Amino acid sequence: MAAFGLVLAIMGYRQLANRSPQLILTNEGVTTSKGEHYRWSEITDEDTKVVRHGKSSSTYLTFYIGGEKRSIEINEYDVSATKLDRLLRVYRGRHENKIRTTERIF
Repeated sequence: MAAFGLVLAIMGYRQLANRSPQLILTNEGVTTSKGEHYRWSEITDEDTKVVRHGKSSSTYLTFYIGGEKRSIEINEYDVSATKLDRLLRVYRGRHENKIRTTERIF
């Protein structure tokens, strides 16, 4: 039982010590800490969702890629669902504006 507690403590420490970005939003898309990159042109219906579990809740970034739903838990991230929603709109808008601008040039 003590070994199990030690393993959990080590896992918790590794998460706290990991200072690298866990989620990166750019004009091109979304990149996760696992190296997965999703382009805005492939992403649809991006949103944050709060799922309640009795007295607790979990917050997720959800979106669709090719009709398949993807969910990334963001509870441990240093960003609120409201702020992430705003950032999603900003970066989606920048991507859309870039496409419109590019289309006008050609």
